[in-house]
Amino acid sequence: MKKIIMIAGVFLLLLLAWSAQDGRTKEQPVYSGDAVYYKNRVVIAAAASGQLDFYTLADERVDHLFSVSLASNPSKTEVFNDVKLDISGDKLMAYAVAGYTVYQYDISNLYSAELKKSVKNTYWEWYDRIDRFGGSMGTVSKRGITILNSNLDVIDRHDFESDFAYSVRSGGSTRFISSMNESSISIYDRETRALLTTTPLNFTNYKKNGRKPHYDRVTNDTFVIDDYYVKKIDINGVLTASYRHGFDSSYDVESTVDNQYIYASNGLKVMKLKKSDLSLAGETLTTTMGAAQGWAMGLKLVNTAFGDRLVVFNGTSILVLDSNLKLLAHAGHVSKEDNKITPRENLYLVLDHHSAITGASVNLQGGGFWPNEDLQVKLVNSSVSVKADRFGRFNTNVPVPVTPAGRYDIKVDGQASNLTYSISFAIVE
Repeated sequence: MKKIIMIAGVFLLLLLAWSAQDGRTKEQPVYSGDAVYYKNRVVIAAAASGQLDFYTLADERVDHLFSVSLASNPSKTEVFNDVKLDISGDKLMAYAVAGYTVYQYDISNLYSAELKKSVKNTYWEWYDRIDRFGGSMGTVSKRGITILNSNLDVIDRHDFESDFAYSVRSGGSTRFISSMNESSISIYDRETRALLTTTPLNFTNYKKNGRKPHYDRVTNDTFVIDDYYVKKIDINGVLTASYRHGFDSSYDVESTVDNQYIYASNGLKVMKLKKSDLSLAGETLTTTMGAAQGWAMGLKLVNTAFGDRLVVFNGTSILVLDSNLKLLAHAGHVSKEDNKITPRENLYLVLDHHSAITGASVNLQGGGFWPNEDLQVKLVNSSVSVKADRFGRFNTNVPVPVTPAGRYDIKVDGQASNLTYSISFAIVE
């Protein structure tokens, strides 16, 4: 068992990073996405490559349907960050975000996308994700959540800071929102607009992974995985059940309404657990499923006429498993166009202080950029150039410029990758 875990750890460090040649992207790691059951077909969407890629489950294959790009050589604001599928009547819609803009596409024919509408915000709020919050779509940024109607008009707003947008979820709840940080999960009440509960979690390094909790709107329980346990937390923030998953990494938990099971991923494997007591009902290693060097990260469970289908965004491929965790189909492969294999991790930024006076400096660490890439760090009119190391990580000091007190974003731009990430910072008097 120790040998298997050591090998899996090597796989994680060797996952393929973004690379480019002559303005064209190669195969990209796929760590998250969405899936629905539409007109007797499982339809899958991902935005890992900066474009939107759509797939469908066909017998024992996952076939690529088509892609949507904003430009042949996109700027930073033309790279898609996230996509969400939504069935509205007999229509299948895809909502996506890129930079400061929300896009709405009709993909009902499953061979092309018709742009219905796009809306760019005027207040320079960078959208990290898009998701369903209750009965409406909403954008997620580090500043909070903006709720939209079907015409992409803003109908509500919830302001709260979160440096980890991937964990901001509602699980379909019209009332509650969950958000995670490096040591806890918090539940916010949309009705009272206040923090409801905070429950401790344990991570060896929270920043290196995106993690998705699952809220069960039937029982009002929240399910989450940290680097040691899968946990069940009630509406009062009390831990009511746990399962030791046996590996020091964690990603997603996933289920559907009225399903008695919860699925969890920790990179090495996918687990199926009973919701009632989190006892193990089954598990499967995914490192060798589909393409080589697989790593189970994002999960999406789809109810179909033929039983549940679990879509696993497995790093080097997309897997589809049945309810017993048997592999039904896969898509994707590792690019062999490079002679080297480089590490891959989610974008992250960490400050030693979240506020300072003008004239001071703060330490900023980050990662998830291209190896050895030139980076530009900006805070208002202050700019610092820094080079990422071979892992795509960096460490630099950022001077605080003379400017009125207030809250600003420290923004990091990858000069070769077009990757952009920011973190909120307060300049005080």
